[in-house]
Amino acid sequence: MKAGKKVRGFFGQGAKDALAGMIGGKICTFKDEKFTECKLFIENGKPTYHIEDTISATRELRKEHEINENGTIAYFKAHSQKTGTVPKINTVHKEIANNYLLRKIMTNSERKVFLFDRNLKEKKQLRYQRPKGKEILSDDFYVSYNEPISKRSCKCWLNPQGVCHDL
Repeated sequence: MKAGKKVRGFFGQGAKDALAGMIGGKICTFKDEKFTECKLFIENGKPTYHIEDTISATRELRKEHEINENGTIAYFKAHSQKTGTVPKINTVHKEIANNYLLRKIMTNSERKVFLFDRNLKEKKQLRYQRPKGKEILSDDFYVSYNEPISKRSCKCWLNPQGVCHDL
């Protein structure tokens, strides 16, 4: 059992910080017939987590979490007393799908990411959506750091609306 860790993981300010501020924040993962659960919470004003011991991935656990193969699911409740407001599912959907910390996951066609609203019994697939914009620069260049010389491309786009959104 691991508890009280206060270090940042792969997502930096991602899952741990975001889910710890919610009610019932937890991440459950299945990998190679093993199951691990990580509970996230605020302790002494800091995001903290507690990882349960890894156990066998039983048929009952897979049914409960609706994951038949390897996969991860995150649970949280947005509660107005804890978060100030409860955002609408469409806002949460857009913000998670386009979050830069999750970009590798959201652009990977082999991953399936869904957002469930248990109150509305609604399920939406999350996928990164490139912002609309106008190409303002397109240039090719060559890198000669090591053999062989390789060609690279650079494209810049301008989005007149910006890319930051508030929840």
